[in-house]
Amino acid sequence: MKHSFCISLLLGAISLTLVSCFGDEPANAECDIEQAWIHVGDAERVKTVFYHPYDTLISVSSTQTDITFSTRSDEEAIITTVPIYLVTTAGAKVFRLDNNGHEVSFVNGDLADFSNSTPVNFRVRSEDGHYHRNYSIAVVPKREMPADPEFNFDNNFMLTAVKDGDQYPYYTWTEYGIDWWATGNAGFRLTGLKVQPMEYPTTPELNTGLGGKHCIKLETRSTGSLGAMVNMPIAAGNIFSGSFDTGTAMKEPLSATRFGQPYSHKPIRMTGYYKFKPGDKMQDRAGKELKGVTDSPDFYCVVYRNTDADGNPIQLDGKTVLSSPAIVGIGRIKQSDIDFTGTQWVHFDLPIAYNATIERTDIENYLYNTAVVFSSSIRGHEFIGAPGSTLWIDNVKLECEY
Repeated sequence: MKHSFCISLLLGAISLTLVSCFGDEPANAECDIEQAWIHVGDAERVKTVFYHPYDTLISVSSTQTDITFSTRSDEEAIITTVPIYLVTTAGAKVFRLDNNGHEVSFVNGDLADFSNSTPVNFRVRSEDGHYHRNYSIAVVPKREMPADPEFNFDNNFMLTAVKDGDQYPYYTWTEYGIDWWATGNAGFRLTGLKVQPMEYPTTPELNTGLGGKHCIKLETRSTGSLGAMVNMPIAAGNIFSGSFDTGTAMKEPLSATRFGQPYSHKPIRMTGYYKFKPGDKMQDRAGKELKGVTDSPDFYCVVYRNTDADGNPIQLDGKTVLSSPAIVGIGRIKQSDIDFTGTQWVHFDLPIAYNATIERTDIENYLYNTAVVFSSSIRGHEFIGAPGSTLWIDNVKLECEY
């Protein structure tokens, strides 16, 4: 991707935002940052600061309030004061917050001081003036996931309130201080079901994991009347390395799951422990029972190129995560090996088979993504599954060649 493309994309989005503010429609109640972009200099400067040219532009999810631009870690990548540009929901006004929390006027292109990795705080006020949302934006050296990472799911979960006063938060997970994991919980929330945190499809389960510690529980759940109305009657419990885009979850659900995180190590196998118990009634997308069919889980690790020949980003989604030509390695549980009793922890060991030779320097420069995926229903992405199907996961490890 050319650096000028980032500028054109941002300015185009700003224009659309401005155009949408005019007319006779009621004032907008939304107060979100949708995109953030920083300008660090010409194309050569961008190469010294970032791993990819497109790292200067971030699309911000509706649940995200901490925005981080990740740079290289050497001294040449250090930046201090740079122009910043923000695209917001229609009509919203942006203010920078000073050290005392007071609002300071802000316009796109204003300089922001990111010295010493210090975040800059912003407040976005809705067009109708009734709502606001605070954001923190930082430019920091990229946090690296180590080689041979272990995911025990013991103390890495927390409740996330989507907005102030939210009564129906859900659990999210971090790993090694990185937002490595994503789930479909934010999409389940869009069904309008007023559920408590432990009633979402993906939750922690306390004191039932290996050694009496915690584990993670993935359960396929009914999406209620709204889900049935749009032919999305179930939501599989899932957790995956990547991100989830609530903005496309209802219109293009397969595009909402964005699989894979840039990783500077080469995984060669994935191991861990699981339990699985299928739900009683397998059903199709219309909610009709599929008699004689038993639900099954799915879990796998995929390694793929994250940039095409022209430098454009590649991000696999629900349509391409197992079929994209960008995939260079995959390890997946065999359905014939699944234990369906759900009564004991079963060890799994998935070697990752590579179909291409990859250069170590490319891996170390984050030109490949690793997608680790777990789902309680193998056809959950098609909204086919059995409510009640439950997959428990614990002590997952990626073994790396380097």
